[in-house]
Amino acid sequence: MIEVSNLTRFYGQNVGVKDLNFEIKEGEIFALLGPNGAGKTTTLRLLTGMIGPTRGCVSVDDLRTDDLKSIRQIHMKVGILPEVPGHYENLSAFRNMQFYGRMYGMDDSNIEARVKELMHDFDIWDKRDSAVATFSKGMKQKLAIIRAVIHDPKYIFFDEPLSGLDPEASRFVKDYMKSLRGNDKTVILSTHDLDDADKLSDRVAVVRNSLLAIDSPTALKNQAFRRTVVFHLADINGLTLNEIENMSFVSSAKIENGSLVIELDSPEQNNPEITSYLVQKGFRIQFIGEVRHSLEDVYLSIVEKSKGGKI
Repeated sequence: MIEVSNLTRFYGQNVGVKDLNFEIKEGEIFALLGPNGAGKTTTLRLLTGMIGPTRGCVSVDDLRTDDLKSIRQIHMKVGILPEVPGHYENLSAFRNMQFYGRMYGMDDSNIEARVKELMHDFDIWDKRDSAVATFSKGMKQKLAIIRAVIHDPKYIFFDEPLSGLDPEASRFVKDYMKSLRGNDKTVILSTHDLDDADKLSDRVAVVRNSLLAIDSPTALKNQAFRRTVVFHLADINGLTLNEIENMSFVSSAKIENGSLVIELDSPEQNNPEITSYLVQKGFRIQFIGEVRHSLEDVYLSIVEKSKGGKI
């Protein structure tokens, strides 16, 4: 588990992040969301021990990143996919991976077996002797992921992993992240793609230099918005709202675009009572739907509320 306590990093007088407190559980996909300059990349660098905090601390399996004696052990536990891959482009793909494998203390026979396995998985083994400069962006991203996981780390950090990828390469990277979680790895993802964060993540943290919110995407949606159900009726004439509004579980009710729109706490529990009421009153229900809020709606609401606040 990764534990973050009062984590703060200043760059001169400028705030990178301030007083972050959260934990990342083993085996989850954890997403960091925030606008440009919100401190997402700074947070990733602090979590992996690439930079040190101004104050506060990060513990990776009880190893503190501010303890220089623990840094080597921490680096063996983490793998990092930076936003810019930064390969040695004149070297072959295999030589790139051999170089990084040696940096992690792997011997050449283990490197060769591991690289062969991963390159087969990523469908680039036949390009192993080609210079990386000849690779497409998607192929370079695959190679960067191989580099991040070559030493079989427990925690894998992805910084904007889908930026600029075509749909096929993007799907591959997303599927791979999900497969890591299925193999007892922990994935920490920094991204601007809120739809992907919604679909991939077990929990998300919204940051704007400080922590604004943290929970599962579903829980954040439920906290930010009341659940809204739309009853589409064959004919809405004659419908009055008084009795519906007086139901204890109804927060609000209105007629909108010829449909009955109700905000309530639990559609699963409350819809049958409303349906029964409408049928008894002689209304014919064509279908019932729930308004679905996206993670983007929640994110924008959280960030908007934070504007004007002092950091």
